[in-house]
Amino acid sequence: MSDPILRLARTPGIGPVHRSRLLARFPDPADLFAKSEDELAGIVGPGAARAILDPGIERAAEEETRRGSEAGFRLLIAGRPGYPDLLTWIPDPPLVLWVRGEILPADALAIGIVGTRRPSTYGRRQAERFARELGRIGVCVVSGLARGIDGTAHAAALDAGGRTIAVLGSGLLRIYPPEHRPLAARIARSGAVVSELPLTAPPLAHHFPRRNRILSGLSLGVLVVEARLRSGALATASLAADQGREVFAVPGRIDDPTCCGTNRLIQAGAKLVTDLRSLLGEYRDAWPIFRQLIEERGPDGGKEPALSPEALAVLRRLPEEPAPAEEALAAAGLPQKRMAEILVELEAAGAIEIDPAGRIVPRLHPGRPRVQSYLFPRPGDP
Repeated sequence: MSDPILRLARTPGIGPVHRSRLLARFPDPADLFAKSEDELAGIVGPGAARAILDPGIERAAEEETRRGSEAGFRLLIAGRPGYPDLLTWIPDPPLVLWVRGEILPADALAIGIVGTRRPSTYGRRQAERFARELGRIGVCVVSGLARGIDGTAHAAALDAGGRTIAVLGSGLLRIYPPEHRPLAARIARSGAVVSELPLTAPPLAHHFPRRNRILSGLSLGVLVVEARLRSGALATASLAADQGREVFAVPGRIDDPTCCGTNRLIQAGAKLVTDLRSLLGEYRDAWPIFRQLIEERGPDGGKEPALSPEALAVLRRLPEEPAPAEEALAAAGLPQKRMAEILVELEAAGAIEIDPAGRIVPRLHPGRPRVQSYLFPRPGDP
């Protein structure tokens, strides 16, 4: 048996307005398919009523359910447990979402990265840089599995030990482009590959605008790395803005057509970003939400640097806020010479910084993800 919501989602001619009307009238979707054609025609019209009761649609939904189950995919349904909360806030959330892999609650801390399918060396390097740093600190990278910037971003996030979500413009059993099948398998092991389309749906042109709204909907903001003036990446940025998401752009050369779209985005008000701090700084006002996500992630949310047991013990004793070196020395209870050696070790590992005033600034505490140091600015930070 297929889920009645999947059957409704696969019924042709039933758009978001009709779906909302039907589900408001029939809170239990199974009741919908028990009605007569005349009863349904009074709600959605005779043509749509006939399509809803078409036994061929039911058989196709049952076959799709069987194949999805055999492949180990999971079907997420709007309004039910497991459905991504961020998608519920967009104007037209997908009614169903097939998932290969797993979407975790902490994946709501996500940034989309999109761009051209034919990036320059500079564009590819910037996509790698941002995706790697986001993955390293525990932020999920969302993209579209396309050639170029998308594939680069997915791979860089995985290489950094992070999580990533790929949103397809085809079915999960029709990975596109085909050369990214190994990448999709990697993503499914450390994130998710998702699609609202039937499992064997081909990558048709009209599927991708619909794909893009899910990509931006799963993200708190979208970073455009390189894009021409007419491109899917700019369309995704426009959708993100319509959904109330932040739009970021990496500046490029003014004489390069590949960068014209990103530069135009900046002219139109997108946030120009040059590093991770300039990107994540936009979310400082929302850090209670970030703090909750980080706490839910638990001690495995970030990687501790490789430290000696003595250095790790000192790190645990350091004050959480910036403190003079003398205070840190007193807290550690070690001789000054040995403490100086340990501070060098901690600084080299990225666990602390020494600010211009000579204060010790913790950047990582054991059991806390690195993301904290980026999302929660210290007093006096710009």
